[in-house]
Amino acid sequence: VPIFMPIYMDAVYVGNLKDSIKNLYLQQQRWAYGVEHFPYIVEECERHHEIPLWDRLALIWRAFEGNFSWAMASYFITFVGWMPLLLSPKFSHQLLSLNFQIFTRDVLGLTWLGLLISAYITVKILPDAPKSKSRLAVLTMVLQWLLVPVTTLIFGSIPAIDAQTHFMLGKYMGFRVTPKVT
Repeated sequence: VPIFMPIYMDAVYVGNLKDSIKNLYLQQQRWAYGVEHFPYIVEECERHHEIPLWDRLALIWRAFEGNFSWAMASYFITFVGWMPLLLSPKFSHQLLSLNFQIFTRDVLGLTWLGLLISAYITVKILPDAPKSKSRLAVLTMVLQWLLVPVTTLIFGSIPAIDAQTHFMLGKYMGFRVTPKVT
């Protein structure tokens, strides 16, 4: 059944960059606090045996994996490839170390390829820049894609870990309305 409702392309904005960044972090943290639904999903899946077992397990897995990936995927992509070399100096002298470095390089290369494809598609679907915008402003917008790995950590993983830690410690976060503009 279609549900017709407006979708607003709004963005966090408080009036200045510093406060807007703070509120964006708090918004991401609040969204990540949705991990609180995971125990409910597990309990309801245990209770409702009329739902096929594989469907219940898939639902539990998706909820777990989504919350876990939100918090940890950026760290895994950025740091895990280097962990064996940093934690064990002997590992760097083994044949597996060389293969591991090649594998890590290739996986990171694929993530950059995916990022570049996303940037290209985004730039292609955008309307032409207004005449009032300089080429430097347009170039700056395109180059912002290079900051995605950093912003993913700052506005993805860190708020998610923060929210999940709050939940784990029983610290209710409440609901904050984030100022936005369309």
